[in-house]
Amino acid sequence: MASTLSNQEPFFITRQSANLMEDMERQLSESAAICVIYGEAGVGKTRLLAEFSKNRLPDVHKHTLSFNKDGSCDDITQGSTGNQRAMLISALQHLKHGSILVLDHFEQVQTDLSIRLFALWNKNASNHNLGLIIATEPSTLEHLGEMSSQFDHRMKSVEMLPLGKQEQLAFIGARVCQTAGLTPKLSAGLKRKLKQTRGLYTSLETLLAHYSDDIQCMDRSRGSFWTTPWVWVPMVLLGVMIIAWWIWPQQNDHTVVVLEEHQSLSESTIPVEKPQEPIIELTQLESKPDPINSVESNPVENNNQPEQSDRYE
Repeated sequence: MASTLSNQEPFFITRQSANLMEDMERQLSESAAICVIYGEAGVGKTRLLAEFSKNRLPDVHKHTLSFNKDGSCDDITQGSTGNQRAMLISALQHLKHGSILVLDHFEQVQTDLSIRLFALWNKNASNHNLGLIIATEPSTLEHLGEMSSQFDHRMKSVEMLPLGKQEQLAFIGARVCQTAGLTPKLSAGLKRKLKQTRGLYTSLETLLAHYSDDIQCMDRSRGSFWTTPWVWVPMVLLGVMIIAWWIWPQQNDHTVVVLEEHQSLSESTIPVEKPQEPIIELTQLESKPDPINSVESNPVENNNQPEQSDRYE
């Protein structure tokens, strides 16, 4: 375990890791401070602790322990391995004034030993101006909070999150495309596998160990020009303006044609044929006698009728 931690790849700095190291450095400036970094397994807590101890605390005496599932403990500073209780007591005895004790994988520490640690820390930390850094998984936060309240310690906890999508690509580029200006190009299959890593360092390392030869490096300026929003957004807006400019005159022309046709129809005068009256010829009028005139014109016939009546009487 000790050799694995000492022979790591160059640390990949992100905005989150830089902020976390600044928070830890600020917290450790106080006497008897306890700083807890928590996050799921493989998120990069061990890498962060190694980078912090190397670059942020170069002149400070440090002692680093890493706890294992089988009950053993690796002394990173001394390069030795033993049981957890013996290694922890030995580390506490070797601490000097102003020293910092770093405990990694604290979720593997036995419960009774953690209580023993906080009791000893409460007794010696303030007198010797000691600092404590604990890296653990979220499952032990409740227990650490109870111990801190019981022994009245000032403890601050910060969370370490997995890498984001752009940070994952930058991490792969730093490992595979080591030339400046190159960015990794992944196939569809590798993108699916990258998504499965969930941004965890250990999963990303496994992915690179198996598929680093399948990753191509391309010029960043060539590939990113048309994919950046400040390029394609104006292009889309320009295309919309061109389409609108082409459609709008056609709609106006169609409207003008319809209006002109409607106006021409309204102004046009179509002759309406009136029904012709029947023409009566003069001969037809003469041939048809008027009943009224006929009675007046024949008074004799009217006078003869009463004579006939007298005759029958």
